[in-house]
Amino acid sequence: VITGNFGELPDAQTPLMLKYKQAFDKYAAKGERWGVFFYAGMGFVEPMVEGLKRTGRNLTRERFVKAMEGIQGFKGVFGRIDYGPFDPSDIYCRQGQKEVFLTECLEGGKAKKLTDWMEPD
Repeated sequence: VITGNFGELPDAQTPLMLKYKQAFDKYAAKGERWGVFFYAGMGFVEPMVEGLKRTGRNLTRERFVKAMEGIQGFKGVFGRIDYGPFDPSDIYCRQGQKEVFLTECLEGGKAKKLTDWMEPD
């Protein structure tokens, strides 16, 4: 079976995934299983944290939205993320991530990465 992935594989050896795995080992509840469902939460919040950093101490809804709209080329454990100002003619202007990579499902719940990150045409 071939699937598309929006985030790194659980056994990826990237510096960021290794950092998150160390945090998991230190802070996860006993019996918690490391996997995509655990680190997906980190991946979903990464751009928000970046937006909060860019907003600074004077947090308002307007300043936060403006900061988020300025995020271009952000890379966390998911694919590259780009936001922009709202554009009613562009249904993807606030989607963020458009990249995926393909994997092959292997026995024992493992996966093999088949492609680099790619963006559909």
